[in-house]
Amino acid sequence: MRDYQTKENVGGAADTITATKYGAGEFNSLAVENEGAVSRSGQTLAAADGTSEDTTQLAQSLFLHGSKSSSFVATGTANAITLTPVSGVSGVLLPADYTNLDGAQIVFLPTAENTGAVTISIGQTVGTQLGTKKLLDAEGNVLTGAELLITQHLIAIYDAAADSAAGAWILVETGGAGGAGPSVGTNSIIRTNETNIREDIFLAQKLTESVTVSTGGNTLGAGTDDAFEDDNIVAVQATVLPTGIVDTISYYVVNITATTMQLSLTQGGSNIGISSTGTDVDVYETANGSTIGPVTIESGNTVEVPNGSTWSIL
Repeated sequence: MRDYQTKENVGGAADTITATKYGAGEFNSLAVENEGAVSRSGQTLAAADGTSEDTTQLAQSLFLHGSKSSSFVATGTANAITLTPVSGVSGVLLPADYTNLDGAQIVFLPTAENTGAVTISIGQTVGTQLGTKKLLDAEGNVLTGAELLITQHLIAIYDAAADSAAGAWILVETGGAGGAGPSVGTNSIIRTNETNIREDIFLAQKLTESVTVSTGGNTLGAGTDDAFEDDNIVAVQATVLPTGIVDTISYYVVNITATTMQLSLTQGGSNIGISSTGTDVDVYETANGSTIGPVTIESGNTVEVPNGSTWSIL
């Protein structure tokens, strides 16, 4: 698109909407708006005389604005996030308020893991925000902590009816475990990884989270309602693994009691030794007799989880 020059009416004639010819004002308005769409998409206008003019730039700008309009850069704090367009101050142009944003989608990468409830404020710049709105989970609940991770982009959709019609951003994709541990579901699912980030899912029949580890007795907490039994095949995941336990192999449960269990490398064998307690230790049983996870889904691939299983997105 060329850089159109301002036009004037012949002989100073009036520029009215009832004129039978295109007035200069109407032409200039149309040209300026088209130029704005092209230049704000990041493209450079051709010379005013049309040298090297590309008449597809307006069409290209529609794609560029559409693809960038939902991408934002996060600043602020872990629980009070400020978002600005990834295309910058002169890129995608945001509306003046939330009036027409119902259903709008945003994508951003958190700068810190949240520790509680989260708010989001979006705007063209850090100093020109549209106002603060709550970020809620998919069920409309306030976040409790650890739902946002710095390793995964998140998607949220604005719902004008949420938060008692005050409007709120609803989290579609969560990167973290949340207050209750890993994201857990039941029954069959077919999960396809459509991102470019490798994703791990962990299949489990039973799980006990944040167990107590005893180095003196070489035991782990058995949980209160997971009904672990001797000979169950389990694996252990943790922020910091207890010394003596490896997260890439499976273990057999041995010497189960009402509150504790020990692990063995062989069925009914001797328990392994544990010399440190680790941090945030979770115990999972294998799903339907399958080899313990995590199952890695490469980009574009799909995994089917059997009916009756429990799945955990880590």
